[in-house]
Amino acid sequence: MPLGERHTAAMVRIAQAWRPDLLVHTGWEYAGPLAAARLGIPAVLHGWGLAAPAELDAPIARALEPLHRKWGLDAGVPEPWREIDVCPPSLQVRDHDRPLVKFGWAPYNGSGVVPAWLLGAPERRRICVTLGNVPIMGDHATVLASVLAGVRGLDAEVVIAGSARLAYDGLPEGVRVLSGLPLSAILPGCDLVVHHGGAGSAFAALALGLPSLALPQMCVQYQHADRIAEVGAGLCLHPEQVTADSLAAALRTLTENTDYRDTARRLRQELAEQPPAGEAMAQLEAAAR
Repeated sequence: MPLGERHTAAMVRIAQAWRPDLLVHTGWEYAGPLAAARLGIPAVLHGWGLAAPAELDAPIARALEPLHRKWGLDAGVPEPWREIDVCPPSLQVRDHDRPLVKFGWAPYNGSGVVPAWLLGAPERRRICVTLGNVPIMGDHATVLASVLAGVRGLDAEVVIAGSARLAYDGLPEGVRVLSGLPLSAILPGCDLVVHHGGAGSAFAALALGLPSLALPQMCVQYQHADRIAEVGAGLCLHPEQVTADSLAAALRTLTENTDYRDTARRLRQELAEQPPAGEAMAQLEAAAR
């Protein structure tokens, strides 16, 4: 909410100067839909994973009432004109009945220099560990320590997709840190992923057909983590369940039971069968005209 209040004036000013035909915004960004309503521009909600539950609509609308009234929108903002859905169909859970534009989620996390050892086939099972790069709540250092304790007894190579916020002192043998390298470069040689349930990490794993062990810390991470476990593409441990023993047991299950990999690969195929992003944008342009 505070970001919406800070950004609205600039967003309205830009939209007034540019007069776009469509305004595309993400789910938890509130200046965009307000600017669209103010100028009478169709708003397109761009989903990044699972759809937000409809039960959130009422409390969000109440919290935004002062901001909407300030900008002369006493009735609030209308529902999105279209919603972009990038989630595999059998993973998605949707409470809203909105016109959808679908395309397949594809990992793109920037670029980086790939070390030579990452290009070859690993000699042992390779596990990627990532807790994301976006500053969020949660004791990441403790979670990472628990993960590393849990993998000590496994015959596996561990690659940490490093965050600059964490210190990596005294790492066990067989654990490497790759700071600044995108997941799309790290994951192709991996067997499974340990992540925090963030959309970028969770869906990068699915796009490559990799099972996950999700360790959510806050907010939508729980939604992604629980749903991935529910459909059988991985396992989930909430903070109160995370110990070295529970992590080791979960990792052994994921490596020994091929059902998780089969489900993850099925979701990968669903993403591959969705229209490409360019085709989806063409649909939006045609509908807007």
